[in-house]
Amino acid sequence: MRIVIVGAGEVGRAIASNLEDSHDIVVIDRDPEVVEELTYALDVLALQGDGTELGTLEEADVSAADLAIACTDDDEANVVICGAVKTASDAFTIARVRRRSLLETWEGSQGAFGVDFMVCTDLLTARTIVRISDLPATQDVDAFVGGLVRMAEFEIGSESPIAGLTVEDADCYESLTFAGVFRGEEMIVATGETEIRPGDRIVVIGSSASVSDFATDVVPAMTDDGNEVVVV
Repeated sequence: MRIVIVGAGEVGRAIASNLEDSHDIVVIDRDPEVVEELTYALDVLALQGDGTELGTLEEADVSAADLAIACTDDDEANVVICGAVKTASDAFTIARVRRRSLLETWEGSQGAFGVDFMVCTDLLTARTIVRISDLPATQDVDAFVGGLVRMAEFEIGSESPIAGLTVEDADCYESLTFAGVFRGEEMIVATGETEIRPGDRIVVIGSSASVSDFATDVVPAMTDDGNEVVVV
């Protein structure tokens, strides 16, 4: 799957790092030093340019992309990027924003601005469109690109096998990104050193199989006598 990521900050870099092994990743950033560093650090195509400009997106071959993620530090730019992508591609678009008003406007007319899915980092949870029950222990989940990519939120209980681990230690899942950690009223962009604590809500993005594998590790387990042991 070809994924174009615009914005190589903490979120964009984390997504690229976790998906580089199994997908064709293109990262666009305005900072030439960041682009040079990514070229040597990750197995991705890193391009210097403005993701709001169609020429830059065409250089990234966005017409062949399945998924485009706009995660710069500028809300309006992320919305414009998604709109520009839609003029040249059928890719599923995700915009990351901080302003709740933008999310509310988008929710009032889903699909507005050329944004297929919008994540607001100022909310206490990762807001999603569809609530499903096929992933145990999931708070919310959404599927992108015909189900090839999924985003889900899990609450971590005190008995969870990943409670107390760092993201680096817990990240043993192919094609999975720990996108964020919600701790009380704080939203933490997950890095390798981030500790997963009981009560945290973990947001992951990855392939359907990887998200399912992650869910299996945090669902209730059964004791020998058939009693349920809650580990989520």
